[in-house]
Amino acid sequence: MDKRSMRTLGIGFISASLLLYSANELTDQSEDENISIEETDVILSNEEYETLQQELTDWENRALAAEEAAAAEEAPEEETAEGEAPATTRFILSIESGMTTPDIRDLLVEYELIEDNGEFEQYLTDNDLTDQIQIGQYDLNSSMTPQEIAEMITQ
Repeated sequence: MDKRSMRTLGIGFISASLLLYSANELTDQSEDENISIEETDVILSNEEYETLQQELTDWENRALAAEEAAAAEEAPEEETAEGEAPATTRFILSIESGMTTPDIRDLLVEYELIEDNGEFEQYLTDNDLTDQIQIGQYDLNSSMTPQEIAEMITQ
């Protein structure tokens, strides 16, 4: 680049910066003109105020009624749950590489899908299924027997 092109480039930069500066100054509002929500006052007539207060009271009453209705619905559900059979627990078992049979058993016991009496491991060992456990995710529930769980994870 020669002297002339450098001078032209410099003049272009100065012109562009002056243009941007002046555009910014002309469109910038002063601090006094900016009005925030916190600084404004809302003026309501007495009728508007009373109407809003009435609406607020109505909504509060609706919320209380909904809470009472929800509490009333929960109480009978608890009573019926005591008389019925226990609900089934659903669990998605994720078997990863390197997990051992005791690791899987511990997860099943933790989520109450089986009891920790060794029946699950014994079934796997007796049927030579310990080496056939597949990596993946399995949808299990507490109504399944240890044999059903073993069949599912070894397919």
